[in-house]
Amino acid sequence: MSTATAYRRAITERFLSVIVAYCNVCEQKVTGRELEYTALVGKPSEVTFRYAEHALTRASKKMGYTESIKTMYLIG
Repeated sequence: MSTATAYRRAITERFLSVIVAYCNVCEQKVTGRELEYTALVGKPSEVTFRYAEHALTRASKKMGYTESIKTMYLIG
């Protein structure tokens, strides 16, 4: 996956999470009930971790490392 594609997906996920939150507020105001979620996007997401792995792999190759990354520790 290209960096641009990963970035667009991350932005899309954030945008969708805002829409879901807004829909939930509207549902509560109109019906008094909360929405039932069948899927939820947001942080952290699989796309975020895949992009981090991709970026770390690219950076490590530029530094001359040839082994693949086996473990990542992400703090945010």
